[in-house]
Amino acid sequence: MGCPKRLNKHELFIETEDYKRIFDQLVLWGEAPWWPVNCLMRFRRIGNEPVRKGTMYHQQVRVPFGPRWLSVVSDIDDNRSISRKYLDSFIDGEEVARVITVNGGAKVEYELSYSIKGFFYQCAWERCLCSLHDANIQKVLGHLKTYIEKQ
Repeated sequence: MGCPKRLNKHELFIETEDYKRIFDQLVLWGEAPWWPVNCLMRFRRIGNEPVRKGTMYHQQVRVPFGPRWLSVVSDIDDNRSISRKYLDSFIDGEEVARVITVNGGAKVEYELSYSIKGFFYQCAWERCLCSLHDANIQKVLGHLKTYIEKQ
């Protein structure tokens, strides 16, 4: 029996009612032109096919000796959300990025439902990786907001 799942959640408001345009950018997570250059998370799609359920990625935290793993698109829901499951990772989990229409715009939610495997990674997550993750997600969402609102 593993550790209980935790939830890491971030959200922001974007001033546009065109949720489809936001969703199209969420699908390009890690590859979009607005993705921060100095982001510590690197994504590389495996293959050249359009993103769909089953699309695989190499992911890496760009720090010395940073962890690497695979992820797979586990679900795409009606132009509203995309989910990616981590494979071969120190994280047992899945991330979901979704867009929700609200008055005057849209809310973008990012959720990581996870548990950390192994004592070393549990310590690393608590000491530095969690705060790096949070800072990166905030940076990514901020860049998405700027990109959408300037269009």
